[in-house]
Parts: sequence; C-alpha cells; structure tokens
Amino acid sequence: MNTWVPKKNVIDKKKICFIAQFPPPVHGLSKAVDTLYNSELALEFDFEKIDITDNKKIIWNLWKIGRSKADLFYFTISQTKGGNLRDIVILKLLELQNKKCLIHLHGGYYRTLVDNDLKAWQRKANYTAVSKLRGAIVLGKSLRWMFEGMLS
Repeated sequence: MNTWVPKKNVIDKKKICFIAQFPPPVHGLSKAVDTLYNSELALEFDFEKIDITDNKKIIWNLWKIGRSKADLFYFTISQTKGGNLRDIVILKLLELQNKKCLIHLHGGYYRTLVDNDLKAWQRKANYTAVSKLRGAIVLGKSLRWMFEGMLS
C-alpha cells in the first residue's frame, strides 16, 4: 500500500526574540519597540516577546531568554548604570549559549556612560560584550560613532 505524503509548502519563519521595554509606560523607546513588534514584519517572522520593563522580574526574564529557541535576539540596551549591569548579564547569557544578538540603542548617551561613568570592569565588560554582537541599530548616521572601537 502506497501512502502519499504531501511536500511541505510552508516555509519555516525565522524566530526573533524581542528583549525590550514594552508599554506601559509609553515613552519613545517602548512605543518604537511596540510599533516594530506589531508591524507587518510579524507576517514574515515569528516574534517572541520578553518584556524587561520590570527589573524585579530579572531572574524570570533570564530564564525565558535561556529557554528561547529564537534565531536572533533583538535587544534594546539601557543608558543607565543599573540598566547597563542588567544588560551585561543578558548579553553574557546570550554569548554563553552562542545566540545571535542585535542591539538597538534609542538615544545618544551610551558611549558617555560607558567611557566616563562606569567603573573599569563594567567598561571592559561592555566593550567585550558589544564586540561579539551581530550589529547595532542607532537612530541615525550621526550616532554610529557610539560603537566605534567596539563593533565593526
């Protein structure tokens, strides 16, 4: 008895995990992330969301990041000392699991923070973590300098 098995016509979508602040509260970054997450790109990609707005959920969020099977992580980084520490932990987890990550910087203070406001060990951790990323998105060409010497 011959059994007919149809060919797969469905193309598997690449999975992108958003590690970001989602509204509420509504502010420039959360609105930008929410707009992208709910855009027509969701027809081309399988989106997953990890909302890092509430830092009290850091352990839960790290667990979700570690369990994610995403092909790429889209991560909006912070421009505060405490937020940067959280970001370094997240980036290290992604690195240890050989996961691809693209960061999005929504603002212009990051390089000042890293080079002037952080202790030497945290500055070095930033340079190391950023150098291993797939890329960075900034608000415009005038902000590309923020990653010079960190990311090619």
